[in-house]
Formats: sequence, C-alpha cells, structure tokens
Amino acid sequence: MKLQYRSDIDGLRAIAVLTVIFYHLGIPGFAGGFVGVDIFFVISGFLITSILQKEINEGGFSIARFYERRIRRIFPALYPVLLFCFIVGVYLFDVKQFSDLALSLGATAFFWSNVLFLHSSGDYFGAPSSQLPLLHTWSLAVEEQFYIVFPLFLVAINRYFKKDYIVWIFAAALISIAASSYGVYISKTATFYLAPTRAWEFLAGTILALQAIPLVKSNWVNNLLSVLGMVLICFSIVFFNEKTLFPGVIAIVPVFGAALIIYSGQSVEGYISRFLSLKPLVFIGLISYSLYLWHWPLLVFMKYYLMRELHFIEVACLILMTFIAAYLSWQFIEKPFRVKPPLLANRRLLFAVSGILMVFAYVTGKIVWYKNGFPERFIDNSTIFEVQSDPIYYKHDAWKGGEYVSEHINAMRLGNQNSSPSFLLLGDSHAQALSCGISSLALRSGIAGYIIFRGGIPPILSTNPINEKSGYSSLEYHDLIKFLILHREIKTIIIACSWEGYTKNRGFELQLESTVSQLLRLNREVVLVADVPRMKYDIPHAMFVAYRTNRKLNCILPSPISALLPTRAQYYERNKESSNIFMSLATNKKVRIVYPDTMLYENGYYQVYRNNKLYYIDDSHLSSVGSCYVSTVFAPIFRTGILNAL
Repeated sequence: MKLQYRSDIDGLRAIAVLTVIFYHLGIPGFAGGFVGVDIFFVISGFLITSILQKEINEGGFSIARFYERRIRRIFPALYPVLLFCFIVGVYLFDVKQFSDLALSLGATAFFWSNVLFLHSSGDYFGAPSSQLPLLHTWSLAVEEQFYIVFPLFLVAINRYFKKDYIVWIFAAALISIAASSYGVYISKTATFYLAPTRAWEFLAGTILALQAIPLVKSNWVNNLLSVLGMVLICFSIVFFNEKTLFPGVIAIVPVFGAALIIYSGQSVEGYISRFLSLKPLVFIGLISYSLYLWHWPLLVFMKYYLMRELHFIEVACLILMTFIAAYLSWQFIEKPFRVKPPLLANRRLLFAVSGILMVFAYVTGKIVWYKNGFPERFIDNSTIFEVQSDPIYYKHDAWKGGEYVSEHINAMRLGNQNSSPSFLLLGDSHAQALSCGISSLALRSGIAGYIIFRGGIPPILSTNPINEKSGYSSLEYHDLIKFLILHREIKTIIIACSWEGYTKNRGFELQLESTVSQLLRLNREVVLVADVPRMKYDIPHAMFVAYRTNRKLNCILPSPISALLPTRAQYYERNKESSNIFMSLATNKKVRIVYPDTMLYENGYYQVYRNNKLYYIDDSHLSSVGSCYVSTVFAPIFRTGILNAL
C-alpha cells in the first residue's frame, strides 16, 4: 500500500536535520535550529497518517504490521549508535557520566528517554544536558509514544465515530496545543519533553494527510504559500533561541511553515518543491535519520575529549564524520532491513530479536548504574580511583533512608550513630560536600548530627521564596520548622552553600537574615560557613581526561595550573557580597562564621590537590578527602564533645 513518493518531503527532511546539526554545532545563524525536530514531527504525522488511513479505509490495517514497520524504521540504525556510545563511554567517561549514559541506554531502548531526561538532567538547553550522548533520543521517545496511541485512535474513530476523523483530530490537536501553550508558563522543560504537549505537531501533519483543507488549484497561490512556509521556517531558525518560550504558541511558526510546504506540494510542484527536490537535498533527506542519530554522540564525545568548544576545522571534520557514519548506516543497515525481502523477514522473529535487544540494553544499563559506573576501571591510578569512588557523590545508596522531613527532604545522620543528634548541617550540594569531614570530626568528638541538603537550592526558610529555585516551598518550609521544633536536642544549625550563586539574587540578603532570625528565635545557635574557593577551571576533570586519553595535563589545560588557581584577593572579590552579609549577621553573639578556605591556602594560591590527593571533585565541590582536610576549622564547634560555638 505504497503512497506516491514526494521527493520534496525528503528535501524538507534535509532542511530539518541540517538545522538541528548546525544548531548543535553552534554555527551562527542557526540559534533556533532546534525547530528542525518540530518539522520532523509534522512530516512524520503526514506520512504515517497517509499510510494508516489508506490501510484502514481498505480494511487492511494490522497493528502488528504497523509496529513491524516502525521497528524496521527505528531499531536497525538506533542500536549500532547505542553500542557505539556504550563502548566509548566505557573507556572515556567518568563514573557519573557513565552511570547517566547507562540509564539513558535502557530508557532509549524502551523509548522512555524523554521522561528520564526531564527528571534527571532537566533543561534541554542547560549545560549538563550537553554532556549526554543520547539526549537527542528524547524526540524518538516522543514519536514512539505518540504512535502507541495514534493508530488505535484512528481505528476507534473509524469504528465508533462514523469516520469523523477531522472532528476528533482537530479536537485532540486543540487540547494538545492548549496544554503546550499553558505548560510553558508552568514548566517549560516538561512541555518541551513530553508527548501530550507535542502531539499537536504530529496532528498538524495528520490534518494535511486527511485533506481536511481543500487543495488550491492556482499555481501562483501554491507558490506563494510554499514561499511563506519557507520564510516562516527560516524566521524560526534565525530568530528563535534558547530563551524563546518554546514550544507553546510560538511553535506554530515552524509547524505552520512546514505544513504550508507539504500542503502546497500536494497539488503542484512549485518553486520551493523543485528546490527541495534537488538531488543533494533529497539524498540528505534519505539519510536524515542516521544523520540525526550520529551527529550528537560524536559531538558530545569530541567536546568531552577536547574539553573545549570546537574550532572551525574540527567542526568541519565532525560534519564529515557524521555524513560518513550516516551513509554507511543508511546503505548497510537501514536499507537491508527495509527492502524486499528484508533481513529478519519473519515478523515473529523480528519482534523476538527486538524484544531481546530492548531487555539487554535495559539490564546492561541497570547493572552499570547499580555498580556506580564501575570505578574499578581506574584502579591503576590511585588518585583518580579515589575520587571516582568517592562515597559522597558516586554511591547511589549513600543518601537513601534517613528521617522523613518532607516529600523531597530527608534528614541523614552524621557522626556517632549511637548519640542523640545535637547539630544540623543545612544547605545545598556544597553542604553535602562538607558532610564527610564534619561527620568524621563529629564521630571523633563522640557527637552526632543531621544533614539536610538540596542541590541547587539555598537553605532559605521562607514561605515566599524569590522563585522556585531560590528556597524551599511553603510546605517544605513548614515541615522543616516542625522538624526543628520536634528535635529540640539540635542546638546548632550549620549553614553551608554556594553563596556566590545566590547573593546576586535581589532580596537574598533579607531572606538569609530572616532565616537566621527564625533560627535564633527557636533558640538555636547558627554557624555560617564561608564557601570554599571556586577554581577557574575543572582541573580534576582535566586530570581524569588526561589519564584516560594518555595525554599530558598541560596539553588539556588552557593555561598553567597556577593561573587556574584563585588567589586570596580573587577569592575575596568573588565572595565579598556574602562576606558583608556574614559580618552583619555575626554581630549577634549566637552567630559564628567558619572559613574552610583558610585550610586550602598555600604559597599565594588556593590548592586543588596535594600529595596526589585531590581536594576537589570538580571546580567548586570538595571531595571526601578535601572535606576531611578542611574539617579541622569546625573543631572549636565540636570541642569537648558538645556543640558550643561560643
């Protein structure tokens, strides 16, 4: 049940994939190149609906045959990419990134990676996401999730709703676009990643396939519409950027542009159709799926290896490698599984092999994750191994359990497990980084405490945080206060966080003053911990990459190590806002300031390692070794086995 081939749609695929690739490569003029995925969604909705409608109307639709086609389209090219990413990750990635890759491996195999990335990496445009080799598979997950429901939806309309496709498709599209338009204001990230808020883009193609809009017979009108469609696409590519409230209503621009091109090409081959039908564009369109699959992992691995942005020649080489890999994938993997007779022609065998591959990928990913990224890979280098097996960061069960405080907050025990807790370490990931040293010191002093931390969230106790990432929610605030009232044995609150990241927020000083005042009213003593120095470069990671790639460290670092270590003057300048706030608060005799940075200062610079021991795990977080090393500054607080900051 083949449809008439349209070469211009392959050309439109080429435009879509090239804009995505150029966007990811940071090529000027393609700041909105991420809209290429939306163009793909429209094309997909149009083509697959055309096939499904024909089969359903002719009584030849089979859900088994539909999924067989999807498997033959998606799986053959995908799994070599998964295998490639896993093999490179084994050798190149540290334990954190290897664990993340392993989880995404299983999620990708089951087309659930969009949900995984939503909850694990957050913003698609954020820095952490740029280090995930399988991040781009979120769009495959959205597509397959849509096609789990969509064929059944069409069958139901055909059987129970008198074939009123247009009414129900329009209704579904309106609901989806309404959810997308509202969702970007509630959670832009969730709206970006999830299928329900993207479904309308597929349905735009569906409406075209159903020919709900009468075709225009005038050549000049069709030409005008196709040119307008290309203008809308180009406008999106050039003028959209990462700050655009996307998808939402604004996504109508590229989606409508793609729809106009497809629509106008249904009745006449105009200027844009002829342009898109040029052989180079058609060829790129034919290999577009493999191009999409290969370009992102190659980019992530190359940037990880170089530890910097790519130069022009490197970008050109990456594009060439992507095209070579994509052509080989298309020629020797994609085509053999789709021509007649295809490889694995038996449908049951195809389903069985696909199921085995999915389970194998999932189980492999879970094993790597449960094994904490296999730090044993680095056993030959004691410095690297010690950091890569750091219990603070790289053991998944290290922060499980504890005493329940609120839905997302648990209080973990520190120090002597047999003693009644007498202090609370409160903060963000920088408090977590200090926990090993404080816990060891407390244990030696015979005392115990708790730690409550949330990464990226400052320890502000307020019912009205500046924004969703500037403090605890109202409910969490009340639960924390209840926790402190319940545990009257906690006499001292130690507050530690990355102050520099929060003091620039307007109103933060008042929020912190209010937090300290509340704790004092609860008859607690407060210890404010000055942040440790932030290095000018992620030297520990550079050391790791140098070790794994057998290169000298100075070949990776942008300048000599001494130039990357902050001086005392530079540290004071970066932390002057928090220092001024601390000095103001410390006028109260129940507020004390502790300076861990003094332990790291030597020969005019703050040190990142000494005697083959890394004090940092990245550019700003202490390792367990570093935490224990600076912990002596807390000794006066723990003196005589009780907390007494005064």
